[in-house]
Amino acid sequence: MTFRSVTDIRVGPLRMKDPPNHFMQCSDCHGLRVDGLEANAPPWSPNTDGINFYGGNDQSIRNSIIDNGDDCVSVVPNEDPHSFQCEAHPETCVGGNVLIENVTCRNGHGISIGSVRHGTVRNVTFRNITITGGITQGKYATGGARIKCYPNGTGSVYDVLYEDIDVQGAKFPLQIQGRYCPGGAKSCPPGPTAIKVFNITFRRINGYVGDRKVADFDCDPEAPCTGIALEDVHLQGPSWNP
Repeated sequence: MTFRSVTDIRVGPLRMKDPPNHFMQCSDCHGLRVDGLEANAPPWSPNTDGINFYGGNDQSIRNSIIDNGDDCVSVVPNEDPHSFQCEAHPETCVGGNVLIENVTCRNGHGISIGSVRHGTVRNVTFRNITITGGITQGKYATGGARIKCYPNGTGSVYDVLYEDIDVQGAKFPLQIQGRYCPGGAKSCPPGPTAIKVFNITFRRINGYVGDRKVADFDCDPEAPCTGIALEDVHLQGPSWNP
């Protein structure tokens, strides 16, 4: 289900099952409210993102359950990330201004900013979220609260808040990937530029880890992360069983 350049729309309650690709994609929408989405697909199903916010303004998803095989929620810039416009002027390709609240994410890859190649994402709040482990998770699909930026990118990610997060076995509950490259070095070669990541807050994060790490902040040395705050974080390591 795709919404493009739509203003003042209400979606839900709505049940969706086994999509051929993403469940819901919202591109350049304004005043979008999703409330009561139930999305279900097998944990091994590829590209079954729950909801993607591409650009837009004043958007939210609340009171929803997403059980899938890819990102639960993803927030990215608008426009084509490969375009010259976004590469040369990343401030013109903008995403964010989104509230994600009271959402349960099961099995998928997590609550994500990105992947960002060229462009800007700002002002995003994830609040009162439950995230679980899943069989599709590895280094690039960790199930946690994460920010994904390709190497040799341009732009920025800032003013992002992860608050009141319940972690139930996610592999990397907290993650910043400044050199996200699931396709290998040939698909995203290194270069002299990087996405700037700053003013990111993880607040009141509780629960337990799967079999990997509590946190993994791997920022790009071309643009080191700044202003990363962890407040009231209590996560049990992988040796602990609930």
